Amino acid sequence: MKLDRSLRTVLLTGGLALAGCGDAPSSSDATTTSVAATSTPATTTPANTAISVTSAALQLTDSGYSVDWTALTNKPFFALSVHLDSFFHIHTDPKLDGFFLSFELYTTFGSQWSGELGTFDIGCGAASTGICVHFDPDGPGPLGDLGADYAASGTITINALDETQYDIAVDVLTFTDGTAITGLHLVGTA
Repeated sequence: MKLDRSLRTVLLTGGLALAGCGDAPSSSDATTTSVAATSTPATTTPANTAISVTSAALQLTDSGYSVDWTALTNKPFFALSVHLDSFFHIHTDPKLDGFFLSFELYTTFGSQWSGELGTFDIGCGAASTGICVHFDPDGPGPLGDLGADYAASGTITINALDETQYDIAVDVLTFTDGTAITGLHLVGTA
């Protein structure tokens, strides 16, 4: 396959950044185009994944990681993004915490969650809850990402979630490469 020279330059220099939640709708009225990958990306395992910054909040376990939300170096980012598909966004600061853990909770993208409290499956897709979780222990990536495959599974209990606060407990969070995050209780304010 022959690539356009400008696209090849962008890909080779790392200037291409991808964001969003799999097939999540755009937060603007702009039309988006999805490009399918032509090969299966390699996966990494916790045993051979280096964490760039030591963090007391992220601990290696036999099956993946445990995260102590209270031991983060920096206050996590938290905001309600109000667009066509409003979503709550909570994430660590990879530059200060040494890893990136991101929660995107879409209120209208998924068909099984619209912002109410309770216990829900984690699923990043229009036919699921629209609760997306991404994890990259090396920071912002894109190379070396672990679990950033839009296919995390598990359950999440939303005890409080509004414009000013969140209180969320996550049971075992598992990614398609087998990595699991356990013992995660997210509490914070805007």
